[in-house]
Amino acid sequence: MRFYIWIHHTGDYEGNTGVQRVVRGLAGGLAEAGHELVPVRWCPRREAIIRAERRWTEGLARFGGPRLAAGPEEGEPLHLAAADAGRLDGAWLLMPEVPHVAGPDAANLAVALDYARFHGLRSAAVFYDLIPLRFPGYEAMAADHARYARSLVAADLVLAISHHSKADLERWWEEQGYDPARLPPVLALPLPEELPGAPRVTEPFDPPAPPVRFLAF
Repeated sequence: MRFYIWIHHTGDYEGNTGVQRVVRGLAGGLAEAGHELVPVRWCPRREAIIRAERRWTEGLARFGGPRLAAGPEEGEPLHLAAADAGRLDGAWLLMPEVPHVAGPDAANLAVALDYARFHGLRSAAVFYDLIPLRFPGYEAMAADHARYARSLVAADLVLAISHHSKADLERWWEEQGYDPARLPPVLALPLPEELPGAPRVTEPFDPPAPPVRFLAF
């Protein structure tokens, strides 16, 4: 199956925070499963989703991320790329990032989802939390995060990272007065309780002999 995976911020960001780890882990897992991945980003000048250039795919490959090919049409809007002609209708756009944190060139999620829908793409957005709207200290980004949460209603599918996140988003939509019958399905897909690339412990081990010392920072 072909997936268009959004790497706008991850491919250009020097760090590897929780969202970036999800993006890299999701892309790596889908690639290992044999799916065709097309890395994409937003172009504010052309107001279009474009095929990500090599700079972005190399950024994605940092910190153990998958190495995806940029392709000969890097930088081309999806609706104009020859490689995507006739292949957009019914394909999936995966949005594992929170677009507004990408800075001044960040995409407006509502506009990006509208572009995707206009050209036949279905959209699935990963949802993390409503922390900027639920707790003090995030006032500077609260308005952007509220617009983001409202824009999620235009997705075809929302994938929450926990059952709590799912319930909180659905509760917030209810608080905003949305008609439940017109909202996209929200599925809880909890993040794995392990680190990517680290082997999972499957056998119990004996605790160390006493005394046990703890170091707290």
